[in-house]
Amino acid sequence: MAVDILDLAEFYARPLGHMVQREIARAISQYWTAPADEVLVGYGYAPPFAEALWPDAGWHFLMPGQQGVMIAAPEARRVTALVQETDWPVRDASVNRVIMVHGLEAANQSEALLAEIWRVLVPNGRVMMLVPNRTGFWARRDGTPFGTGRPYSRGQLRRMVKQAGFVLGDMQPVLMVPPQ
Repeated sequence: MAVDILDLAEFYARPLGHMVQREIARAISQYWTAPADEVLVGYGYAPPFAEALWPDAGWHFLMPGQQGVMIAAPEARRVTALVQETDWPVRDASVNRVIMVHGLEAANQSEALLAEIWRVLVPNGRVMMLVPNRTGFWARRDGTPFGTGRPYSRGQLRRMVKQAGFVLGDMQPVLMVPPQ
């Protein structure tokens, strides 16, 4: 089950959402440097993290149909589209990086979603998936978007990522403070 786009926007506008945004952006920036003329896709609900990470980058936001869509401001260098998780309007091997937030846990067809990411990535492209941990505090709390959908264990994620053909890099917990 996906979280509605309006509920996501409301959560990230609150103080707890701002804290989540900072913590996740900090974690991403430890692994990825700022892009240099790369094609960036944020799948799910990535705008808060894009703004915190690289606000001047040319992002492409793909939001799943079951979630809804919010259009980026016209002056922003961003493209926003409502998509089906298995049919992105993106050319094969054209994306350098994908950041997926509130995407995998809400997917109706998770294996097909990963296959679609594989299709659009350039060789040696990179994906970062932010997914609720089945045993984590955040996955057990209905008052946050991380408490909706299907949380995953580390083992489940490892198997799923390898079966999709990806080389698993690192897996790190990010939100260690319990939600309020």
